[in-house]
Amino acid sequence: MQDPEGPDPYNDVPPPDEPNAPAVAEEPGTAAAGAAILPPGHRFPNGYELDDAGIVLVIPRTDRDGEPLEPKIIRVSYGPIAVVQTYHSHEGDQWFDVRWHDGFKTVTRRVDGTVLRSGRALVRELGGAGIPLFEGDSRAAERYLAAYLMTNKGALHMETVTVARHLGWQEDGTFVSCDGGPWPVEPGQPEQRPILTAYRPSGTLAGWQEAVRRVERYPVVRAALAAAFAPVLLKTLRLRSATLDISGRSTRGKSTAAALALSAWADPSSDAQGMGTWKSGIIMIEKRLNLVRGLPTVLDETRVVKSPDIVDQVLYQVSMDQGAARGGGWASMLPWSTILISTGEQPALSFTSHEGAAARVMSLRRAPFGTGGPASAADAMAVTDAIGRHFGTAGPAFAAKVAGKLAESDGAAWIRKRYGDLVERHAAAADNDVAKRRAPWVAALHLASQLAYEWDIVPLPALALEVWADLLSEESAREDRGGMALEVVRSLIGSQGHRLQPLGANVKGGPTVPAPTGGWIGAHVERDGAPAVALLPDPLAEALASTTPPIVLDAVREAWAESGTIVMDGKRMAREKVGGERVRCYVFTRTVLDGEPDDDPTPPAEDTPAEPEWRSEPLPDAEGWPTGTYGADVND
Repeated sequence: MQDPEGPDPYNDVPPPDEPNAPAVAEEPGTAAAGAAILPPGHRFPNGYELDDAGIVLVIPRTDRDGEPLEPKIIRVSYGPIAVVQTYHSHEGDQWFDVRWHDGFKTVTRRVDGTVLRSGRALVRELGGAGIPLFEGDSRAAERYLAAYLMTNKGALHMETVTVARHLGWQEDGTFVSCDGGPWPVEPGQPEQRPILTAYRPSGTLAGWQEAVRRVERYPVVRAALAAAFAPVLLKTLRLRSATLDISGRSTRGKSTAAALALSAWADPSSDAQGMGTWKSGIIMIEKRLNLVRGLPTVLDETRVVKSPDIVDQVLYQVSMDQGAARGGGWASMLPWSTILISTGEQPALSFTSHEGAAARVMSLRRAPFGTGGPASAADAMAVTDAIGRHFGTAGPAFAAKVAGKLAESDGAAWIRKRYGDLVERHAAAADNDVAKRRAPWVAALHLASQLAYEWDIVPLPALALEVWADLLSEESAREDRGGMALEVVRSLIGSQGHRLQPLGANVKGGPTVPAPTGGWIGAHVERDGAPAVALLPDPLAEALASTTPPIVLDAVREAWAESGTIVMDGKRMAREKVGGERVRCYVFTRTVLDGEPDDDPTPPAEDTPAEPEWRSEPLPDAEGWPTGTYGADVND
């Protein structure tokens, strides 16, 4: 088809021998025009020629006397085809750029090595793009492409381009922030390509910084922003992935805070694919996580999740740095390194019953943009508008600074020393075990925000340590599953005390006491001369499972053992006699059940400050056990 806007090669052409006749471009489809698709230094393989109809293999023939006959012509293609570029990844994968003429235009498409080496696969992959091959000639095309690669292997090797299979840190220390920055990216999973397109720069860093200045008075938003840069440091700090959860009432700016964090790397708009949602299935979520090694990942709105089990499993898998193992050709054990930023009205931890999850999730439940009414709304809208135009610049700038620092002889040690100091300070400021276990990840966010400010990437200084502690301490108290489970134990003992076997009963030399209706749930015992309560595993597990959210007994056992909450015989639970049988039980001493005494005297009522709203309420005295009497034998 002739280009209607181009010159007509058949009109007003002077005779070829006319002096000063203008050169006429070769018509696409001719042999001369076809040869033009070859890059400099490339040539057609021996035996292959380009005629006006495409590529043919010319096989010489002779008669019995050795006299030449007309050669045998085998059609390979119906247009010129060349391999113009090779690519490889550190994992050993290969890709090739294939170029051909389609009418009046030159077309280049990238295919992987498996497709290039199969004529039929090549036709199926590129037939829709107009490659001049037909399946009937696929065997001849395979031989031609094999000969082409061998003939031009030197030139192709010199021009080989390295390809990344994921964003972030590569094996040689290069940080890839987007497709072509600095390497092209060929995702390992086809579903990742739409997500990849969101990671690109737009606007200016200065424009993005203006948006950040609007959040100076919103500490939750600034904490989320720190989570945008912290993933770059995880590899150097030898930290696994973690989750930052922003939850609370709607229209308080949760999604805007997450979008601001994502905008450091990608287009955060709803039209792009950068922000994921919890509505995705578990495998798609894992594929989204698998795209990054040092960048944040966003999952918006826990309320739309298909099943609570998905949140539970994702929170667990994130900290494992890889997905679940699967067979049958499903995505299996996909690796990643990231900070997952989750949002929703319902806290992510409310979907899980495992004690260990609390230490892997940093929860922020305050309104990200505060409760300032119109002023807060105006700030949120201004930020949304600005990051819709300026995005994808701050993250790559931060990664470049980190890479430059790591290139110094003592760069990694310098980063780790600053990090170690922050870990110690955050651990010292922690007021419970969960907060202490979480300190390494909070310190990573703190360090990232410090460096981003020092390197003139973020225009706001890092939050003070006291602010970090204030933001996260209330959630640590709520998420201390070991402490929450101990409250359930106290409640169980208080409400079901009649089902605790009396001290010394049903043992040799002691009285025989029949079991109550429903059976024993445990027994009053002594440990090191002090009173204690031994609870059977099954009734304790039932009591914990009935809470909201439910608590898994096996999940808190390790936390109880580490903190000394339960009595252990070595690495196993203690044995006690209940109902005439010696069984393994959860044994709680009276000291544990009573709780730690308050070292500070209670001030007069008029001087007692009001408890913050998030503090746990004291146990009721009317129905429960008063302080100092938990575990007392009600049968005495």
